[in-house]
Amino acid sequence: MVKKIVICLLILVIAFSQTACSNAAKEIGEHTGVVIPKPKDGDATLTIMLNPEEYDALPANKFFRDYVDRFENNFGVEVRYESIGSSPGQLIEMEEQDEYIKELSMKLYAKNGPELIFSQFMPLGPIIRQGAAAKLNGKISNLDKVYDGLLDDEIYFVPISIRYYSKIINLEALKTTGMEEPDVDWTSHDHYEIRTKWLNANKIHFTSYEWYMAFESIVDLDKTYDSIHNRISLNTPITKKNIRDIRRYIFDGNYILNQNYKFENYYRMITEDNSKEFQESRDLFSQYEQSGHIESGRYENLLRTIDVYSNNYNYGTIMMPEYSNKEVMLSAGGFAINKNAKNSELAYEFINGLLSNEIQMQIFNDVEDGFYPANKDIEEDIKALEAEKVADERVLQTKEYVLNQIKNEHMKIWNAENLDFYNLKKMIEEDFIKIILADKEYADVELSAKLSELEKKYNIYLNE
Repeated sequence: MVKKIVICLLILVIAFSQTACSNAAKEIGEHTGVVIPKPKDGDATLTIMLNPEEYDALPANKFFRDYVDRFENNFGVEVRYESIGSSPGQLIEMEEQDEYIKELSMKLYAKNGPELIFSQFMPLGPIIRQGAAAKLNGKISNLDKVYDGLLDDEIYFVPISIRYYSKIINLEALKTTGMEEPDVDWTSHDHYEIRTKWLNANKIHFTSYEWYMAFESIVDLDKTYDSIHNRISLNTPITKKNIRDIRRYIFDGNYILNQNYKFENYYRMITEDNSKEFQESRDLFSQYEQSGHIESGRYENLLRTIDVYSNNYNYGTIMMPEYSNKEVMLSAGGFAINKNAKNSELAYEFINGLLSNEIQMQIFNDVEDGFYPANKDIEEDIKALEAEKVADERVLQTKEYVLNQIKNEHMKIWNAENLDFYNLKKMIEEDFIKIILADKEYADVELSAKLSELEKKYNIYLNE
C-alpha cells in the first residue's frame, strides 16, 4: 500500500495536476493507470447496450451486480442498461439479428453515444467491421491478464468470461458397445463409430436429436468453405457421398421410423419447435435419456471441473471436448466499446476492473452462471482449489487439453467473428434436410443440379 501511495505522489509531482490516486481502481483491480476518469460534460453515467435477451440476464449475475454497485459508489457514476430492439427479456430469433444490428448501429454513430456494448448471445462482428467499435490495444492494462488465444491482434472485443460446451457420453451405455473411453482429442469419426455400435444394439425412434447427431457426425460443412476467396463448393463428390451416407444411416435400419411420416413431418419435427412432431420427438428423447441413451442432454462448461466432476459422478457420464477435426467456437460474455462513446475513459476503467484477479475469481465462484474466467493470472489458484475437490484425473486432464487449445489459439470466440458462414451453415443444413429426408432419394443428376443451384445461391449471399 505504501508503494502505491509513493507512486501516486510521484505522478502528481511530475504532472503538476490535481488528479488523485484511484482508490476505486485499487479496490476493484490492479489498474496501473491511477487517475480517476471524469465523466464528460458532467454527465455521470455509463450506459451498457444489450440485446433484449441479455437485458434481464446480465444484471441478474451476482458478481456483476456487486461489481456495478462498487463501481458506481467509487466513481460517482450511474450505470444504465439499454435494451435494443424488442422488449426486454424477449428472445431474438436469428432472422431478427440484422434488425438488431441496424438499430444498435444508429445508436453507436450518434455523437457522444453510449459507452459499452455487451455480447453473450448476439454477434458483434458486424459492428466491428463497420468501424463502430473502438480499438482497445493499449487502453486497458488488465488485457495482459487475458489468455492470448482469446484476443485478436487488433482488439475490439474483450471476453470477461468464457464457456466451452461439452459433449456427454453415458458411461454405462458406452460399456455395452465394448468400446473403451475415447481419448480427449477424439474426432467426429470416433463419435460416429461409438453411436453406430450402440444403435445396432438399441433400436430407438428417429428424433430431431438423432438428426443433429447424425448430421454432425457425417457431414462436415467447414470443408465446403474457402475462407480465402469467401466461396462455398457444394456440388462435389464428397458432399454427394455425405448426403447419400446420412440418408442410408437414417433409413437403412439404425432407427425405428414412424411409418405415417412423410417429408413434411420430418421437416416440422426438426425445424418447428411448436409443431406436434417436434413435441413428440422431444418426449421420446427424454424417455431415452432416462433409460440410458448413449448421449445425455446435459451440457456443462468443460473448464469448470468441479461442476463436471459432480455431474459425471451423479449421472454416470464422461464429458468430452468438441471434435479435434472440426473448428471450435467458444462462447463468451464480454464487451466492446463504442468508438463515439461519451465517457470512453470510464468504459476502459469498467472493463479493466472486470478483468482484475478479484472479480475474475468471483466469476469462478459463481456456480449458477456457469462461466469460467478469461484471466490467466489466476489459473494456478483455480487449479489448487480444483485439486482439493476433483478426484477424477481424467476431468482435470480434459480441462488442461481445452486450456492448451485456447493458449495455442486453436479456438475462436464467436462473438467477434464474421458469422456469415456460421449463419450460412444453418441455412445449408435446413436445405439439406429437404434433400436427405425427401420422400424419394435424389438421382445423381438431380442431386448435382440441386447442389449447383444451392451453391450459386449461397455464394451470392456470401458476397452481397
